[in-house]
Amino acid sequence: MNSQTEAERKYAIESFKEQAEEVKSNLINDVCAELNLDEFETQIVSQTMYSYFNEIQRIYAMKIEALEKQELRDILDRTHFKDLESILEKHEIDFILNQIKGDWKKNQKQLKKKRKKRKKKTKN
Repeated sequence: MNSQTEAERKYAIESFKEQAEEVKSNLINDVCAELNLDEFETQIVSQTMYSYFNEIQRIYAMKIEALEKQELRDILDRTHFKDLESILEKHEIDFILNQIKGDWKKNQKQLKKKRKKRKKKTKN
């Protein structure tokens, strides 16, 4: 049996947190770049997205049933980005929600494929 020491567990937790923060910041930067937001809008959107991620973390840390967690997440999805309606259009807010819910990963895979194709073309 392999058991982790306390130091190994702390290192694994820290590593996971760093990776999660990197993914969050990449997602936020990609969304803001895709929407062509100015500096003010980028700042507001990034703060709103970070607070959304914190709320999601808080929901999943609660000791309640999965169905209740899903209901809380649905409510959060409907209400959290209401403040952005004053500076963004509805389709832009929908785009942000779609990216948060998983379309971003699909876009990242497509970008990687395009990059590989470009590298192959430049080598030849």
